[in-house]
Amino acid sequence: MTILKKLITYIFVLLLSFSCSKKKKKLQIVCTTTMIADMARQIAGDKCEIIGLMNAGVDPHAYKATSKDISYLHSADIIFHNGLHLEGKMSDALKNYGKSGKHCYAVSAKIPKEKLLFDENIGEDSVDPHIWVDPDLWIECVKYVTEILVKVDSKNASFYKEREKKYLEELADLKKYLNEEFSKIPDDKRILISAHDAFSYFGKCFNMKIIGLQGISTVSECGMKDIESMIEFINKNKVKAIFLETSVPESSIMSVVEGCKRRGFEIKIGGHLYSDALGEANKEEGTYIGMMKHNASVIVSSLI
Repeated sequence: MTILKKLITYIFVLLLSFSCSKKKKKLQIVCTTTMIADMARQIAGDKCEIIGLMNAGVDPHAYKATSKDISYLHSADIIFHNGLHLEGKMSDALKNYGKSGKHCYAVSAKIPKEKLLFDENIGEDSVDPHIWVDPDLWIECVKYVTEILVKVDSKNASFYKEREKKYLEELADLKKYLNEEFSKIPDDKRILISAHDAFSYFGKCFNMKIIGLQGISTVSECGMKDIESMIEFINKNKVKAIFLETSVPESSIMSVVEGCKRRGFEIKIGGHLYSDALGEANKEEGTYIGMMKHNASVIVSSLI
């Protein structure tokens, strides 16, 4: 190869390297739960790379971060988590990321305290973290996540704001749809019983009585006394159906069903509800809106 050819090759490689270095990689956003990952995708679109740590059907209360998760968290440009102790075993680590100066945010941070619910038996030491089951609270989280994206990636601010506007309209339509669906349930049948107390915000929003066999965390356990009390309540109130949850083992609820049979009355399984995780990514239930519509369909068809 002549000196001239070597020089041309060297310049070409140098220019190519310079060109590649000028291409900034997409902002990497790491989200803990499936609900948050879906929200980030709705707002960020193709401007960011969204990595969700938890998959469909995963219980965030008991989730333990893997070594791969830790790697993602270390390299993330932004971390979004639910907060309110939902990510029980990861909560301390996430707090430390925030204290270290990393862009680590709880999507629930801007929800006014008076809108939060607490376990009456424990008080303010045990806040209910299941904010996404109330579309109005989730809208507040969407606004906060957009605010963070605009601040961190200001060059794409108008893109994020436009996506936010569209998504907020879709969520407003969802709230209207849900109200219409739940209005079909008679007042005396508006009782939702599930495996754990994940639907209290939902009950407050849509005027339904909510009873969970376990507390607000699946880490808590229910005993025979809890099961017997549930059976008594079902019998007394002539409850038509109880519901399983996709991210919670079925054994406790099935114990209630068997207990009702032994007492001489039937209680049907209304179906599976999505509580702490969305459905599979390639299905409608893999989005927040799809998940909420699925739950509405299962609840309404079982209780009317």
